[in-house]
Amino acid sequence: MMLAFVGMGLCGQEGLSLRGLKVARESDWVYAEHYTSLLPELDLRRLEELVGKPVKLVDRKTLEEEPEELLERAGRGRVTLLVPGDSMVATTHVDLRLRAERRGIPTLVVPSSSILSAAPGLTGLQSYKFGRSATIPFRDNPSRVPYETLEENAKRGLHTLLLLDLRAEEGRYMLAGEGMEIMLELEERMGRGVFTQDTLVVVLARAGCSDGRVRAGRVRVLRGEDFGPPPHSLVVPGRLHFLEE
Repeated sequence: MMLAFVGMGLCGQEGLSLRGLKVARESDWVYAEHYTSLLPELDLRRLEELVGKPVKLVDRKTLEEEPEELLERAGRGRVTLLVPGDSMVATTHVDLRLRAERRGIPTLVVPSSSILSAAPGLTGLQSYKFGRSATIPFRDNPSRVPYETLEENAKRGLHTLLLLDLRAEEGRYMLAGEGMEIMLELEERMGRGVFTQDTLVVVLARAGCSDGRVRAGRVRVLRGEDFGPPPHSLVVPGRLHFLEE
């Protein structure tokens, strides 16, 4: 009886740790979700070969509204849920873990890399100088939060990681250019000089993957550049230490 949450890292099955792979192989049932983030190099067939058993893909509705099958099986056997990035970053996974614990089902967490941990190393920026992160939502769900988060971090000289919205069930993944355009639109409305054409920004495209890209420049230069397929994210540096320059 156990429910294990195993992170797959940034790209796909190759990001599984040896411990995570061992846990999955020892499980009676293995599930994988692919909607809280995009794993661009995920190959389900290869994943099943690695864990040595079938892997059932689950969507948002299954985990958030109808998790009964998964919890029922975890109550009488060993279940592993493979998740993108780190295993406990998404609130969906935290909620499912709490549901299991309330039923008396032991849980296990196997961490992995996520964009939150990878961004500092890939950009050359120091991790302790990052402030609060925020997500830039699609235009049909507008929010001032990313603008205000960037503003607050900038006042303190901190770097800001801006995640880009996604709706996996619709096949929609925001790209860096759209994210910058939305931030510029927020600047037009707010007018506080937080995100302008001259703002220095770092684009992370398919971070940590075989074809990943990291590119720094001014918004006016990068906003129209093609960075390839998703996932993308943005980092807006704060005050730079001489080792970061």
